[in-house]
Amino acid sequence: MAYLVAQGPAAHHRWRRSIPTGKTVTIGRADDCWQVDWDSQVSRKHCDLTASSDSLVISMRSEASNPVFVNGEAIESTAVVSLSERFVIGQTSFHFVGDEILATINQDPPFIEQTFLVHDLHKLAFSDPSQRIELLSRLPDLMAGVTTDDDLFVKLTQWLLEGIRRASGIAIVSFDISAEMEEAVTVFHWDQRSERDGVFAPSRQLIQKAVTEDVTVVHFWDHGTESDYTQLQNTDWAFCIPVGGHHCPGWAIYVAGRGEIAVGGIQDTAFQSAIRDDLKFAEVAASTVGNIRGIKKLQATQTQLQQFFPEVVMDAIEASELDELLQPSETRVTVIFCDLRGYSRKSEQLMNDLTGLLNRTSAALSIMTRHILANDGVVGDFHGDAVMGFWGWPVADEKMCQKAVDTAVAIMESFSHEQSVEDFHVGIGLATGMAVAGKIGSDDQVKVSALGPVVNIASRLENLTRAVGGHVLLDEETASAISNPNRRLGRVQPYGMSAAVSVFELISNDQLAENLEGFRQFERALEAFESGKFDESLILLSPIADQTMVGLLKSAVERECSDGIIRLESK
Repeated sequence: MAYLVAQGPAAHHRWRRSIPTGKTVTIGRADDCWQVDWDSQVSRKHCDLTASSDSLVISMRSEASNPVFVNGEAIESTAVVSLSERFVIGQTSFHFVGDEILATINQDPPFIEQTFLVHDLHKLAFSDPSQRIELLSRLPDLMAGVTTDDDLFVKLTQWLLEGIRRASGIAIVSFDISAEMEEAVTVFHWDQRSERDGVFAPSRQLIQKAVTEDVTVVHFWDHGTESDYTQLQNTDWAFCIPVGGHHCPGWAIYVAGRGEIAVGGIQDTAFQSAIRDDLKFAEVAASTVGNIRGIKKLQATQTQLQQFFPEVVMDAIEASELDELLQPSETRVTVIFCDLRGYSRKSEQLMNDLTGLLNRTSAALSIMTRHILANDGVVGDFHGDAVMGFWGWPVADEKMCQKAVDTAVAIMESFSHEQSVEDFHVGIGLATGMAVAGKIGSDDQVKVSALGPVVNIASRLENLTRAVGGHVLLDEETASAISNPNRRLGRVQPYGMSAAVSVFELISNDQLAENLEGFRQFERALEAFESGKFDESLILLSPIADQTMVGLLKSAVERECSDGIIRLESK
């Protein structure tokens, strides 16, 4: 693995970052860069870096106000450095290195081992708090400003090296108790005070004891006798502090140093006090990391939930135990299925502009989800160019049928007026009944959905909109619970389905006023058909203006379907 080590004018002005092969990163002072915030000669976005396994391409950015020097010469636009080579910006040197950290299995026990519980460290007082207070006051802001784990590890390690002056190396690690010993330790990030400190080799045994027993462990080694423990014999002491919390599973902070013991001996009171100061300092960091990462995970979960849940549901979630509230349960729901019309045609038209097609489709789906959430519904799932939503879970809602219909009306109006979705139309199916609704997945990848016959019925109704010439179709329970005008279309059996669905069409007040007599005539014809009075039904249908549903009913009458079901002979 390749690393870039930055070193500024002060010892703590440094970081070490692993460079992803083939990806481009930016050096600068801006928040979205690999920050060099200690050097005023580095621009907000100074240069781009692209790494291969053994080389690094440096590309100057137009915003750069000062040169980049490679081998003492300012580069004009680009330059390539190899492993072990350096480049300089302002007062900061950058070293491209390819070494990797080693984790060793302990062959020899430590000369002295000490353990501390968390509450033991809380009781300790700093021997000289003035040296720590400024650094500790910076920690929450430092942690709160990070956006990725990689950034967290880099900044935390920088901060610890600045605060624990006797440390020669620091690593952020994890221990997996289910893995083989050789693979149990993962080193997320590490750094050393000096590149001359040699190979940094944390102890697996020390990390294992700290994490598995949930205690802070300190090891002291006596290098006056021969030992195979460290590869370079460059570590005299080390401690490991668990981070804690289920959001940081197996995480720990590992700190190592050398040379202090030889000065005064392990039993030296001043040395013991200094080590304990460092332990307490690192424990504050560990606790802060665990707490803040937990908060960030909750914030991320809330952001994800807001894509699915309306404000009224989010309020209920905040007032309840999240996991308990989102557990799957059987409940009565109203389901909406919304599907785009004209998508295939638009896809053909925009074959050479797939980005444009994606943007148009996203705009259409956004309209659907926006109105579902605005009317207190839950966005359950996406099926290609269709959206499923529902009401009645996780919070019961007596007005769920009306809210679902209001949503359908709002969606139809948006598709009629918004230019971003011109040439798209929408078909909508609504159904009410029992379903199992709940959370599917992990805390990090939350998905909610509803399963059951009612979901299938809503989907069938949406499919039927094409066949019957309607835009919004309802089942009987939904239709009976709303104030909007609607008309019965009969019991319809879709092509390829074994069961019939009682279908109602949502109509507007204008449609009702303009076609009232025609609707009444159709209802009388439908009742005659369902009673087996086929001749009467045909007579009643004859004066009605030609429309898709009239044609379907005529076809069923002519076939003399004795069960009163209108069967579709094609999709």
